[in-house]
Amino acid sequence: MRAARFIFLIALMQPAFADEPTLEIIPLRHLTVEQAITLVKPFLEKEGALSGWNNQLVVRTTPENLAQIRKMLQTLDVPPRRLLITVKQDRQIEQADNEISTKGEIR
Repeated sequence: MRAARFIFLIALMQPAFADEPTLEIIPLRHLTVEQAITLVKPFLEKEGALSGWNNQLVVRTTPENLAQIRKMLQTLDVPPRRLLITVKQDRQIEQADNEISTKGEIR
């Protein structure tokens, strides 16, 4: 079934090109196929084709455009940064602030 799907994807990528097309399968390390397609699609030449399969991006385009896409993916396909947010709540200070703000004197 997977082989049939892969052959179907390759068959879809047969448009006529002015330049000699290049078909390349680029393995993705950290991006999902959906993320990579979303990022690359606006930069793909209109004659090009783009698909994904098993954490791999299947690209058919001119060699120049392929070089641009590889460079872009090299920059974007990096491990996500980990961010740790710590929230600390000090109820004693909060309570003291409320007491100070509620005290008053009327003359």
